[in-house]
Amino acid sequence: MNAYQKAFYSMFGDHPWLVPTTKHPEEITGNSQSAQILAHMKAGHGITGLDALHRFGCFRLPARIADIKRMGHDVKREMIEVNGKRVARYWMEGV
Repeated sequence: MNAYQKAFYSMFGDHPWLVPTTKHPEEITGNSQSAQILAHMKAGHGITGLDALHRFGCFRLPARIADIKRMGHDVKREMIEVNGKRVARYWMEGV
C-alpha cells in the first residue's frame, strides 16, 4: 500500500462503499450487465447505448464492451444514425 492509499484509508476507513466491486473480466458471470450484454449479442442482436440503458440499466456501454473484449470476444462496432444523431452500434459476427 502506497502513502496515498494509507492516507486515504486513515481518513475514510474501510467502508463498504470504498470496496471495489469490479471483477476481473474472466470472472464476469451470472446476471451482471456485461454478462447480459454478452448474451444479448451472442443471440445475434446488435446493441446501442440507448438499448443498453433501456434493457439492462447500463449507462456505460463502451466500458462493458471493453470488459467483453478483454474476455477475448470479437465485438464489432459501426457508427449509425438514429434520429439525426450518430451513435455506436456493437455486435458479434458468427455467433
